Amino acid sequence: MWELIEDDSDEKIKVWKRIHESGLFEFKGQGPVKANIGEVISHLSDPHRLLEWVDSSVKADLIEKSYSLEDKMDASKLQSLHHIQYMEYFVPFPFENRDVVLKGSIDYYNDKASGAMGAKFTAKSIEWKDLPKKDGLTRISLLSNITDMRIIDENNVMVEFKVLVNPAGKIPAWLVNLTSRRLPYNTIQKIRKMVKEGNYDKRRKKFVDDFTKIVLVKKEVK
Repeated sequence: MWELIEDDSDEKIKVWKRIHESGLFEFKGQGPVKANIGEVISHLSDPHRLLEWVDSSVKADLIEKSYSLEDKMDASKLQSLHHIQYMEYFVPFPFENRDVVLKGSIDYYNDKASGAMGAKFTAKSIEWKDLPKKDGLTRISLLSNITDMRIIDENNVMVEFKVLVNPAGKIPAWLVNLTSRRLPYNTIQKIRKMVKEGNYDKRRKKFVDDFTKIVLVKKEVK
C-alpha cells in the first residue's frame, strides 16, 4: 500500500512510498505539467536530453534505438519502439558513482471506461554483454522507473514518476531510501523546467504528434 510522505501544495507535487521485497522503498511522485501530451513526450523520449531531467545523472550514451524520426509509423509498430541507454549517476563520496544499461519503451493507453488517456515510458536495467563493468564504477543491480503522462486537457498533463533502485555495493539501505525519496519530486520539477523552455527537436515533435494521434484514437482498453 502506498503511503503519502510529502504533499507540497505550493508546487502541487505529492510523493508516496511503499516497501519492496528487497527491503528498499519504492517511491512515486505526481504533479501537473503545463504542456500538451505531444510536447511532454517529445522532450522525454529524446535520448540525447536525459541529463536535463534524470536526477543525479552525469552521463547518458545512446547504444541502440529501434526507430528513425523519418519512419512512417502506425499502431502495429508500437511494441517495437525502444532504445538502449547507458547511464552514469553521481553518488557522493566516499562511494563510487553508479552506472547501468537501461532498456526504455513506451506504451499508450486510452481507457474508455475511466476516460484516462496518455502514455507511459518504462525503463528497466538489463545486462548488456557488449558493455562490461568499468573500473571506478559500481554497476546498479536493479533500476526500474515508469513515467506516466496522463492527459488532463489540451494544455496540461499529469506526470507520475515511479522509481525503484538497488544501487548495489556497500551503500546502507537507509541512505539509499533517503536519496531515492527525492527522485520523484526532483524529476517532476526538472521536467517542468525542460518543457517550459520548449527547446524540443521539431522533427521529433512531428513524429510524436503523428504517432500519438494514430494510437490514442485507435487504441482502446477492452
